[in-house]
Amino acid sequence: MIVGELGMWAESFGDWAKVDVGSAIHPPATSDLPAESPAVQFESDLRRAREALKARRADLLATLADSREILRAAGLPVDHLTAYRRVVRLWAGEAVDLVTEVHRLALADRYVRRLGAVSAGPDTDGGSKHSGAALLRQWMRELDEPDRDGELAFAEACGYGYLVARYRSEAAS
Repeated sequence: MIVGELGMWAESFGDWAKVDVGSAIHPPATSDLPAESPAVQFESDLRRAREALKARRADLLATLADSREILRAAGLPVDHLTAYRRVVRLWAGEAVDLVTEVHRLALADRYVRRLGAVSAGPDTDGGSKHSGAALLRQWMRELDEPDRDGELAFAEACGYGYLVARYRSEAAS
């Protein structure tokens, strides 16, 4: 939508430039994920998609910033670009956040299932506790630093508070 609005705005100043927004408009993804796609591949795809979105957002914002002087030289008002940059930053940020949340959910699902299989509770043998702590450490390594606290709280809510306490004590030392 924002790309189309920017194109209409640019063309509203006459025939000095035609803007083709077709290459920037994509239909929504309507197909389901293939059932045979492994969870790890899905998580990797999400991580790559997030990084691609971040890079595309940076490229688009840089292009808008660079176009300011070209538009100014053509005698066009460029103050509107600031509003478009804000909207692009907002919507692109929302897309990155959405992909990040889906990635976190996919990881949480995989690791909580694995923790349930390895560790039935704090009274299990030492090997199971060690395996559970190793799984929790591995889970946290797969997350960005700001996401770890929320996922640790989730692990606690799922009954793995003893593993979270161990993880935090190891991280503090």
